[in-house]
Amino acid sequence: MKPTPMFHRAHPSFCAIGYLPPLHKIVEERARERRFPLSLKLSMNPHRKRSLLSPTLSSTSLWRRGRRNDAHGFMGSMRECLRGNLSMNTPSNKVPPLPNPLHHKCVEEREMERRRGFMGSMRECLRGNLSPLARGEGTSGARLPGICQKLGCAFFDRLLCLVLLTAALSQAALAQDEAESPALPRARYASGQTVLNAFKPISAQMSNAIVELNVNEDTVALGAVIDANGLVLTKASELKSGKLTCWLASGKEVEAKLLAFDDEDDVALVRVKAEGLKPIQWASNQVVEGQWAITPGLADTPQAIGIISTLPYKIRPQRALIGVSFVDSPRPTVRQVSRGFGAAKAGVEPGDVVVSIDGSSVTNSWQIIEILREFGDGQSVKMRFQRKAEEYETNVVLMTPKPGQEEYSVVANERENRLNGDVSLRSEGFEEAIEHDTILEPWQCGGPLVNLDGKVIGLNIARASRFATYALPASLAKKILDKLKAKAENP
Repeated sequence: MKPTPMFHRAHPSFCAIGYLPPLHKIVEERARERRFPLSLKLSMNPHRKRSLLSPTLSSTSLWRRGRRNDAHGFMGSMRECLRGNLSMNTPSNKVPPLPNPLHHKCVEEREMERRRGFMGSMRECLRGNLSPLARGEGTSGARLPGICQKLGCAFFDRLLCLVLLTAALSQAALAQDEAESPALPRARYASGQTVLNAFKPISAQMSNAIVELNVNEDTVALGAVIDANGLVLTKASELKSGKLTCWLASGKEVEAKLLAFDDEDDVALVRVKAEGLKPIQWASNQVVEGQWAITPGLADTPQAIGIISTLPYKIRPQRALIGVSFVDSPRPTVRQVSRGFGAAKAGVEPGDVVVSIDGSSVTNSWQIIEILREFGDGQSVKMRFQRKAEEYETNVVLMTPKPGQEEYSVVANERENRLNGDVSLRSEGFEEAIEHDTILEPWQCGGPLVNLDGKVIGLNIARASRFATYALPASLAKKILDKLKAKAENP
């Protein structure tokens, strides 16, 4: 009995394929992968030994025509069949051409996905080329067959899964990084409350040995109580003219009086009219690099803590100038004299040659700079000059550049460029100073710097830079105290 062809009757342009032993697995696999439109219905019978494409087109003729018309083999034949190209070589009453252009659109889009792959389809979708398929709409506004809608859904499902997977992996990686390296709480920073509380017992026992000095009700400095009679050491340059008072740990504000001050190291001796003051205790041992340095205040918790950075060394004064520049020559010959500086006021003129400074002979400009570097603002130096065949001697006052003196703007801004933050009015020019990394406000200077035993190792004298504070060593502070006591007794 002659086998009867099996056709799909949903649409007159649809083709039907029977069972072809070498190809049916390929066709089934391609159909599952949606490599060609699912609207092409497949009728497969495993008991049939040959394939029926149509009453006049066998699988062999289809294969040959597909090979001849398209280099892509079997799938190319499928495309040619759907496009209607095979109808030219077959009777028109047997294989009619495809009347619906949406099938061409569907096949072309699937071919584009096959060639460009998933990323190519994603690019096309983002450009808007695949948006009609994703909406399930055709060029005429009608709904496309199920394959087009499924294509859009499958694509966006994969895209959504990719986005969600990427976000999940990123969040997991971030959580893992945070777990491996947790952030340090701010309370555990060097100035954090937890760290300050660890030094609370040491600071609490020092509260009655410290006062806060006020000028016109503004706190300007801390002070270290020297004896029970109310003698206090503090920073001199912060004590401006005005009403001087001080706050005690008890919360009382009492009167204070300036007795004497040491301009060289910026220390002042003040008498406070109060009772119940507790004198500080000086440390007998030397400081070492890396040891703890505590700055106590009126409260039980310290003002700040730090580490000793450098052992005591000389701090040069802020650079002061005489107001001359020199000619590039073997002899220190004056090239220019700046108006407003000490040299101009002393009568120095261009062409004068420096012979000596304070009795010490000089032969070049570098020697002059090094000698003058040891003098501060307002100090006077005796200089001897040679003008032509004659020599003369004069006193020249050094001064720091003031705003508006453009020729010395670099020198004037040297301190500003070096620092970042509030610093003390005077932070240079000390005989000796301990450097520690405690971050203090200018008004927190003038008080004691203590070790873990509560003994005073120094007197905080200046906030010098962003991460540097100076303290006069205990040995130097005691010498200054004796000098100030003598000066106060014999004004």
